Amino acid sequence: MPSVVDPEATKPFLRWGFHTYGPFRMDSALCSGGPFCPTGGIRVSFTTPVRGSEVQRRIQLLPAVPFTIPDTTDESPTWYLETTLTPNTGYAVVADTAMRDVFGQRLTGNPASGLRTTGFAPLVEYEYGRLTVERNGFRTLAVKYVNVDTLVVETATVPITLESKVLQYNRWDRDDSTMARVMARAVKRKVAVTGARDKVRIFGVKLQPASAGRAGATTLQVVRVTSPRLDSAYRANMPLAIVQVTDLWPSRAHRAHRWGRVGDGNCGREAEGRGNRRLV
Repeated sequence: MPSVVDPEATKPFLRWGFHTYGPFRMDSALCSGGPFCPTGGIRVSFTTPVRGSEVQRRIQLLPAVPFTIPDTTDESPTWYLETTLTPNTGYAVVADTAMRDVFGQRLTGNPASGLRTTGFAPLVEYEYGRLTVERNGFRTLAVKYVNVDTLVVETATVPITLESKVLQYNRWDRDDSTMARVMARAVKRKVAVTGARDKVRIFGVKLQPASAGRAGATTLQVVRVTSPRLDSAYRANMPLAIVQVTDLWPSRAHRAHRWGRVGDGNCGREAEGRGNRRLV
């Protein structure tokens, strides 16, 4: 090795860094779904790039589950296996030792990696926006839940002076000051619920009908349902249901609002009004 690379001492020199590839090994196999990964898929990583066709041909899952990959002609050290797994179940990702990377190296080291799926994340869902609930029925708001044991139900009556603004509310509006005023008056109650792990259950939140016959009575209520099992960000963004419990159903005929009692066969014949009449 000469001590002088450039006898003419040309300056400045340009430097390029480089590194050589190492041996071909399976680095890891992880359930690719975040903190909660009940059904997969699987992200498999190798120490060097490998062709997709090799992954499809040489990898198997135990217990046996079929999988696909995005592109068998691509070359990458990390591959996503698209598959549907069973919650709360252990799996092994096993590679054939005949597998080779893009440099022609044979797989060395441990050819298998294990992972375990989780259960489903806690969930609370219900219809939101403007809703009508039949007074003569169950008078409930159906709430779907998974992996929670307590529901927190907040209910607030809407003052007549705010009804028009509440009916114009959109959860994507930046100005939610009206709803903040309404929910400041909310009554909060906790409801214990039961259900097997990872199974969807439905709970009917009881709603009280408004005293529409009383002068000045409000007819709308705003409902929000959360759970202590949900994280704080999830709870803060739960939608609002603007509910009216009534047995009258409006239908528009030209410019008139026709009112009928649900279930009596005379819908549209009981009463008729014009303009912005409130539901009762």
